[in-house]
Amino acid sequence: MGLSYRTDSITDRNRGVLIASMLKDAGIETDLKGYTTSLLYGPPGTGIQADGKFDASLQTWYAGSDPGRLDPAHLRPGRTEGLQLGPATAAPRWTPRSGSRSRTTTVRRAKRAYATIEELLARDTPYVYLWWPRQIEAINTDLKGFRPNGIIEDWNAYEWSI
Repeated sequence: MGLSYRTDSITDRNRGVLIASMLKDAGIETDLKGYTTSLLYGPPGTGIQADGKFDASLQTWYAGSDPGRLDPAHLRPGRTEGLQLGPATAAPRWTPRSGSRSRTTTVRRAKRAYATIEELLARDTPYVYLWWPRQIEAINTDLKGFRPNGIIEDWNAYEWSI
């Protein structure tokens, strides 16, 4: 199995080696395949992920606390660490779109929509989330109102002042 990762991230390389070792212990031979971020996340026609040219890929994902902004089919660098399974192993049959919350007019409809997304995630398992690393923020001591909430550090940026 090929496991793609970002070559411009020593963290990705190190965790790739660790995960490949764990997979080997489970009887799965893994070939690490490094790509630059621009190639790994490139657009269709050039991107490894966009063109489905991978078996599994290390991902870093950040979505914040609003499920209406969930778009796991288009991951960007962030905080949740995990594996994305490629088309050869488990291509997702669905794509929730960012901004769906703005078209949802009631809490009841939103709950139903998010429950459906969770059912599809559980059924298709296009991503296997491995861990949520603790984030440490270095800030100026003069910054007032900074209260990271464990999911997103700038959720209340409108309240900040120096």
